[in-house]
Amino acid sequence: MKYLGCLLCLLIPLLSDAQRKQDFFAFRQLIQAAPYAGKKIKLEADLRMDQLDSTGKAGIWLRVDKKDRKIGFFRNTYNMPVLPEWKTFTIEGNVSKKDADVIILGGLFQGRGQFYFDNFRLSVYNQGKWEAVPIINAGFEDTVPANSGWYFFHAQQILPLTFSLANPVEGARSFWYDGKNNTASVTYGNNPAAGRFAHVNGTNIYYETYGQGEPLLLLHGNGQNIGEFEQQIDFFKDHYKVIAVDTRGQGKSSEDGTRYTYHLFARDMYELLNHLQLDSVNILGWSDGGNTGLIMAMQYPRKVKRLAVMGANIFINKDAVIPAVFKEIHARQKQLAKDTSARSRNDLRLMNLLLEEPNLKFDDLAAIHCPVLVMAGENDLIKEQHTKGIAQHINGAQLVIFSKGSHYMPQENARLFNKTVLDFLK
Repeated sequence: MKYLGCLLCLLIPLLSDAQRKQDFFAFRQLIQAAPYAGKKIKLEADLRMDQLDSTGKAGIWLRVDKKDRKIGFFRNTYNMPVLPEWKTFTIEGNVSKKDADVIILGGLFQGRGQFYFDNFRLSVYNQGKWEAVPIINAGFEDTVPANSGWYFFHAQQILPLTFSLANPVEGARSFWYDGKNNTASVTYGNNPAAGRFAHVNGTNIYYETYGQGEPLLLLHGNGQNIGEFEQQIDFFKDHYKVIAVDTRGQGKSSEDGTRYTYHLFARDMYELLNHLQLDSVNILGWSDGGNTGLIMAMQYPRKVKRLAVMGANIFINKDAVIPAVFKEIHARQKQLAKDTSARSRNDLRLMNLLLEEPNLKFDDLAAIHCPVLVMAGENDLIKEQHTKGIAQHINGAQLVIFSKGSHYMPQENARLFNKTVLDFLK
C-alpha cells in the first residue's frame, strides 16, 4: 500500500528516519503466493525487548510482492510499543488474486536494546476459517544455518542468526539479538546539533534548522516526523533557512491531551513563529501539513509569505479522497483499539483526526491572499477534482498534477518535486 504515503505512514513500506538503511536490522522468509491468491492472510509473532535507550525499536512485517516486482501489500508494526514481557503482534492483509508472486514476512529492529522474536505464525482465511501456512523454523528451534529458513540483513549484508535459551514463548529457544553496541547515525529529526524545543501553546514543539536566508517552514503528514522531509531538507537548505517541525504529538514533540485539530496545529505553528521572532515565512506542507498550511494562510495571513501544499484536502468524504483511505483508517483504528499503551492511544487519536477533519468549504479559501502552489499526484489519495477545486478557489493559485505521481511524490521523485517548489518560491 505504498501509495497511502503521508496520511497513513504506519502502513507504508518505506522506513522512517529512525529506520535508515544503515541503522536497521531485519530478517525475512519468502513463501510462494500462488496457492493463496485472492485470500486474506494473517501474520502473528511474539516479541519482547529490553530497551537500553530511546533508539531501541522493533516490529514484524508482512509484504506481498507482485510478479512485476512492485509491492502489492505492505504493513509493519514498527511503531507499536514493544515491552520487556512477551507480547503477540498481528498483521492482516490480502494476497492479490491475479499477479501475486511472493509473500515476505519477518522482523526488524533498530537502536540499542536486547531484541527477542519467537513463534511466527502465518494463516490464510479459507472457507470461513483461518488455516495455518507452513513457515520454516517458525520458532527458531533449528540452529543449523542451512535449515534455518531465515535471512538476516544489516546494511545489505547477510549475517548469521543468533538464538537465546532464556524464556522462549515455545520450544527451547527464540531468536535473540544483542544490540547493546548499536548506534543510530545522526539523521534529520534526530540531530542534537540542529534540534531545539520551544514551549508554545501548552506543549513542547521540536524543530530543527538548517541553512541560511529566507525562512522555509516544513510541515509533515499525519503520524510522521521531520525525517520524512530528508530529501527536501538536503535540497532547500542551500537556498533557504529551513525550519523543519515535528507536529504536536508526533516525532519528538509532546502533547497535552487537547483534541487534535488542524486549527490547533496551525495555532502551534503561529506561536512557534512568534517564539522564533519571525514575521513571515514560506511554507511547504505535505498531506496533513498542507491542511495546516492552508489554515495558517486563512487565520494568520501575515505569517505566510508563500504557501506550497502537496496532497492537501479541505474536507473529508468520498468526494475528496479515494475509498481505500477509509478502509485503511478503519483497519488501523481496529488494530490500535486493542492496545492500551500511551503510544497506541495517541496514534488512535491521529487516526480519528483523519476521519473528523478538516471541515472547510471551498468558499472558505477566498480568505487566502498569498501566492499558493497546489500540488498532487495523478495517482494521489486525494481525488484530482478535489485538488483542482482547492486551486480554483484560491485567487491566483498555481496547480501542478504530477504525471504518474502518487501522494508520496516528495520522496518518490524528489528531484522533480523540489524543482517545482523552488521555481514557485523564487
